[in-house]
Parts: sequence; structure tokens; C-alpha cells
Amino acid sequence: MADDCWAEYQRTKKGYMVANPKTFPSGIKALADYVHGKGLKLGLYSSAGTRTCSDRMRGSLGHEDTDAKNFASWGADYLKYDNCYRDGTPETVRFPRMSRALKNSGRPIFYSLCEWGYMEVAKWGGASGNSWRTTGDIKDTWTGMLDNIDPNDAYAQYAKPAGWNGQFACSLAHIFLHHPPERGRWKSMEPFTCHLISQKWCCVHATTQI
Repeated sequence: MADDCWAEYQRTKKGYMVANPKTFPSGIKALADYVHGKGLKLGLYSSAGTRTCSDRMRGSLGHEDTDAKNFASWGADYLKYDNCYRDGTPETVRFPRMSRALKNSGRPIFYSLCEWGYMEVAKWGGASGNSWRTTGDIKDTWTGMLDNIDPNDAYAQYAKPAGWNGQFACSLAHIFLHHPPERGRWKSMEPFTCHLISQKWCCVHATTQI
């Protein structure tokens, strides 16, 4: 998935997002063709606000139809839709707008609502998307991981095929990079930890991304 920062900061004069030429010199369509040629799917990122969380590219607020058709024309298969730089409009209004735009784009695109668990998204996300973030960002500690997992016990009942609770990823690599003294301890726990995380994610009917 091409996460935040894949696009230029400014839109074109016609209002389109364009790929950052330094990062993706051949453009997103060429990237999608390459990824599909490997038998994989391509995901893109945007936000239900005026800018994305990095503040390095524009969000899709007010440009939902244009962006959805643009993503579809490139061959995108997945959209992570974040919640930064919002305008005060409720999440229950902004996120369904992109849902409708994607449905009218002419291409099936998996829609992941990264709403951070505001307004109990698990209770209404299934009407708009295929998965939804039920929590905020994770902290790189065992307690931080449990703080993200445990609240989802209450939301398991809302998950169904094509509509899943989603939690922020737990990344061992993040711990290795930012906490060198922890590397040895976590490395010895890695097989157990990965198995336990997978079991817990299944129990709360949450998606797991690799």
C-alpha cells in the first residue's frame, strides 16, 4: 500500500491528485500495472479532510467524486481513508461521501475507514465501508497493544463478511528501530507474540494486515 505522502502537495489546475514524481516517476497507473502483474493488489491513501495527516498532500474532502474516479482509473484496489484536517463535519457525514463516490467510480475498491474509533464507528461503518479503525494509534509497548485490542471485544458483534473491525498495526520492526535494548527480548518472544496477536485479532473479528 502507498500510504501518506504518495502525492504532490498541490492538486493540478483541474483539481486532480498526482503522484510525487520523485517517489513514483512513472505514476500510479504504472505502479498498479506492475503490482497486478505480480498477482497482488494496490492500496492508496487519502483523508476525509483538507489535508492528510503528514500535511504533505491534499485530502479528499470536497473532491470525493474526482478522487474516487481517479483512483479507479489507475487501478487501485484499496483505499485507506484517514481523519486528519477535518472541517467540523461529523464523521458520519464525511466518510459515507467517499463510500458513495467509490461505488460510483466504476471499479470495486476495498474501503477502509480510518476514523480512529470516534462516534463508535463499528456501529455504522458497515453501511459505508469494508473495514473501520476502532481505536487510535498504538503505542509500542505490550500495554499499548492491549489498550487497542481489548476495547474491540465490545465490537466483535458488528463484524461480518466484507465488514471488519480494524485496529492499528502492532509492528515489531517499530520496536526494533526505536528501542534497540528491547531487540533481544522481543526477538526471543517473536514466535509466541505473533501467534498470540493473531489469535486475539481473530477473537474480536478484526482485520490483520501484513
